[in-house]
Amino acid sequence: MSKHPSRWNRALLESAVIVGSILLAFAIDASWERYQEALDRAELIDALQLDFQTTAERLDSVLLRADTIVDKNRAALLVATQGQRLPIDSLRALVDGFFHDITFVTNLPAYEAAVRDGGIGALESRPFLDADASFRQAQEFYLLNSEIAADLYYLGPTANLIRRELGSLGVLLTPPAECFSEYNCPYPATFDRSAGEILDFVQRRDVYAALENIHNVNLNSRRSLMRMAESVDGILDVLESLEAGTTPP
Repeated sequence: MSKHPSRWNRALLESAVIVGSILLAFAIDASWERYQEALDRAELIDALQLDFQTTAERLDSVLLRADTIVDKNRAALLVATQGQRLPIDSLRALVDGFFHDITFVTNLPAYEAAVRDGGIGALESRPFLDADASFRQAQEFYLLNSEIAADLYYLGPTANLIRRELGSLGVLLTPPAECFSEYNCPYPATFDRSAGEILDFVQRRDVYAALENIHNVNLNSRRSLMRMAESVDGILDVLESLEAGTTPP
């Protein structure tokens, strides 16, 4: 038996205090790291919500434009199919729909930074990843059709057929006196055509096929934008659930 029990007890107590202090320090560090991670995660969720709420609003706006363009395309093709005689202003207003693009550019700074830096993984959400995959797939489909539309406009039927046959795209869209630079005008008054001549031109098989092709691309662009909008709604639902601390189905 030790002659100095109090000394040993004191040493054991000091050792226990040291070990306890170290463990407490580790616990505090771990707790702080968890707090920081939770804070970072909350900030990321807030930033992503702002990104996708803005995107949802912009998609709503561009879809309205897409609906107008597609409706004009369909009406113009129906007029050509039925041989319906319209006033020249009405006919040109319908044909005009083939020569306006459906433009949408994403602006998702927080999302793109999180993807680039791997921060998306901090959400630890399979539903978010699924909705995100659907969004990116729809976006890629839109970009593909956007490229096709640009090729059709600059290198396809409007360049190789309509401009060659009519001299100017403006002939289909507006009178010479009202033509402006957007349509590469003014064009000579001798190029001008009556409503009957424009309808006859649109009814030609090669011209009708070219315009129908543009219509199909516009339909695909609108379809991809609709899918993007649905995916964004899904992403926002997931983010709302994550913010509330619940797990979406």
